[in-house]
Amino acid sequence: METTIACLTPPGKAAIATLAVRGPLAWEITRQLFVPRKGTLPEAPPAGRYWFGKLGTDQADDVILAVKPTWLELHCHGGVEVVRMIEELYVERGAVGVSWRQFWGDPIVEMLTRAPTVRTAPSCSIRSTPGMRLDPRSAWTRCAALKN
Repeated sequence: METTIACLTPPGKAAIATLAVRGPLAWEITRQLFVPRKGTLPEAPPAGRYWFGKLGTDQADDVILAVKPTWLELHCHGGVEVVRMIEELYVERGAVGVSWRQFWGDPIVEMLTRAPTVRTAPSCSIRSTPGMRLDPRSAWTRCAALKN
């Protein structure tokens, strides 16, 4: 498994951007680049924890680092250059930059992003009523049928 980094928010000028990092080097690279405002980062990432600090080398940005169950999230300033700087820092240390679609790797999400109309996306979603058992395969079947 490779270590990947992806920007989860749309490109452009925004107040905040969210990047996600996962893989075997994710925590090691983050510990090299991130300095918490208080204390130090632990040896292993505890899910559910978050820190405020600086991420970067020569130029550092204020970042909130959040540990999710299987990935890390970096919440930084949303400018294109800041996002590019962070992605490049991770790539220089062995991560691979991927799109948010590749990061999630979910075929239903992929289908929804290519839905040709506003009407198609809701028909692909998994709907439920109280007491109804959800079957994700049926949602996938509906999406696949709409694609063809």
